[in-house]
Amino acid sequence: MTRGDAVGSCGLRKDGKANHAFLWRNGKAIDLGTGGWTSSDAVAINNRGEIAANRVVRNDEHAVLWSAGKMRDLGTLGGTKSEAIALNENGDVVGDSTTVSGEQHGFRWRDGKMNDLGTFGGSVAASFGGVANERLEPRAINAHGTIVGLVHDPVGSYETAFLWRDGQLSTLGGFGGEANRAVAINDRGQVLVQTTPPTDKRGDAYLWANGKLAKLPSFDADQPATFASALDDRGDVGGRSLVAIGHMRPFVWWSARMYALPTLDGKTSAPFTFVSTMNDRGVVVGSSALHLVTWTH
Repeated sequence: MTRGDAVGSCGLRKDGKANHAFLWRNGKAIDLGTGGWTSSDAVAINNRGEIAANRVVRNDEHAVLWSAGKMRDLGTLGGTKSEAIALNENGDVVGDSTTVSGEQHGFRWRDGKMNDLGTFGGSVAASFGGVANERLEPRAINAHGTIVGLVHDPVGSYETAFLWRDGQLSTLGGFGGEANRAVAINDRGQVLVQTTPPTDKRGDAYLWANGKLAKLPSFDADQPATFASALDDRGDVGGRSLVAIGHMRPFVWWSARMYALPTLDGKTSAPFTFVSTMNDRGVVVGSSALHLVTWTH
């Protein structure tokens, strides 16, 4: 989103069965169509104008890549489904796919080939006392090809953040056993991690870099709860934070300070306002009152 473009999906029917991927550029939404399938959803765009998306027909979903006005199906890991989740500046796509046996595995697609990211071989599941069927779910990839996400089991008895670099998998520690997931990584190698304690709905957000953690603040110091969803290459963060019990407010964390973002309806509490992504130019993209919005710094 470096150029200020944004992507997403828009429902063309009230039943939600005809979503179309779109590109927002220079104040206009451009319908990207469905490629002949039932519906489509764009999830990421890079500075080259390539768009990672998904298209659906009946119960099958396939990851696709739009480039130079053409849609390319990325295939699967041998199963029937694949889902694109993130894209980097080199055109690499990460997501998950079913295998021949029906298992769900994480993938990286590069130069026309989809590669399985592998698993921890049951070691993570064993450390949590869970089942051996681990699922690796990528959430982000940076320009250097480093991938982050979460590993969990089918029943959700545990979640822990992972990092994949040069074919090697590792977990990110230091969260005291709380459920945690990596949601973003920038080109400096900083990783945005979200935790959720098992006893309540409070959440904490951290910046992880080279094994060191920095905890993000919350608007409400007495009942801290911060849910982060976006990270830029400067280390700025966007998300939602608790302002009072049951009331959340969108925020950006710029230069180590929390700033509340305005909402379309002007309300302090914003249950339908979310931050999706942000760039180094101070442009933040998300939704408010069920509308696509941008905030500028």
